[in-house]
Amino acid sequence: MLTREQAQAIYRAGEETVVRVLLAREARIHALEQRVEDLQAQVRHLQDQLAKNSRNSSKPPSTDGFQKPAPKSLREKCRRPSGGQPGHAGQTLAMAEKPDRIEPHRVERCECCDRSLAHRPPEGIEKRQVHDLPHIRLIVTEHQAEIKRCSCGHLNKAAFPEGVNAPVQYGPGLKATAVYLKNYQFLPYERTRELLADLFECGISEGTLANILGECHERLEQPVQQIKERIAQVPVAHFDESGARVEGTLWWLHAASTATATYYDIHPRRGGARCHRHPARFRRAGDARLLAPVLRLRLRPRAMQRASSARTSYNFAAMVSSASSQLISRQRGSTPIPFSGFVRRKGWWTLQGSETLRIFDIPLAQIFPRPLELSGLPLMSCTTPSST
Repeated sequence: MLTREQAQAIYRAGEETVVRVLLAREARIHALEQRVEDLQAQVRHLQDQLAKNSRNSSKPPSTDGFQKPAPKSLREKCRRPSGGQPGHAGQTLAMAEKPDRIEPHRVERCECCDRSLAHRPPEGIEKRQVHDLPHIRLIVTEHQAEIKRCSCGHLNKAAFPEGVNAPVQYGPGLKATAVYLKNYQFLPYERTRELLADLFECGISEGTLANILGECHERLEQPVQQIKERIAQVPVAHFDESGARVEGTLWWLHAASTATATYYDIHPRRGGARCHRHPARFRRAGDARLLAPVLRLRLRPRAMQRASSARTSYNFAAMVSSASSQLISRQRGSTPIPFSGFVRRKGWWTLQGSETLRIFDIPLAQIFPRPLELSGLPLMSCTTPSST
């Protein structure tokens, strides 16, 4: 720091010295100010990076770490209480017309005078039914093939039914149950084995379970190929992908589905799709694209950071929910979806008008001839399908 004595000495040294000292200090001040601005910019950049997560940026949820935000349901709270609603016709457990087993309970003696009633016919009966599961266990079927020798000396043996190939084996019912528990209910091998042992008294091993799944895999090769070909032929299909680890490396589990078929495949690359979640990742696919409405709601917090008000966010969510509800009604056989188009209003899009378009009967590129945007984020990205 410059002291008073040093300042007086510079003053007494003359005008040229004062000017030279002031210019030098001005240059140093300017350099320090520039350095401060650079450091502040770096701090802002680092703060922005630290503040990013999967909800306000394009970062995947796997990068959130311990600061992963708590999941928040996008479903609006229903004003109706849980359970049956007023005026709703209740559905209770009904009596079976033909019960599997009847257990009669007889009146042996009079409760009043203790006289025997064993030989008196009943004047009526009161029925109560209990719906329950029977005790389930393995049923062993032994196939015995006769062996007969003809007078000509030839030894003849009866053929076993198709599928009975080993001296002792499990039947198709237990195999189907094991595949259902393992591949549909996602039970681990150990828990699948325990469940089969606890419920069915079946002491199956994990190795046998693996063999059963391998047999199922071989039998499903042709149906899976047919599902894949069917999905490839439809004009609109739903696609999604999720990261998965294969031998320590990142692969991608792809899902393609229609209303009646679903196909899964795992691949080392993320790839592209006709109907996708985010247009920036699939713009090179060359087909008509429709951004998933559910993903629009998931991307809404990020888009609303650029929106003008909270009402914009609410209107956007209401529009997507309304469109989804109308789509479900159309799929269930209701009237065609009333879609006159999208009208821009204060930076957001909404459904208006009474004109009728049938979504599944008209190519998407004809319904939405140009991309629609919400504050810079495309609402639906549709292009004419390529001829290839």
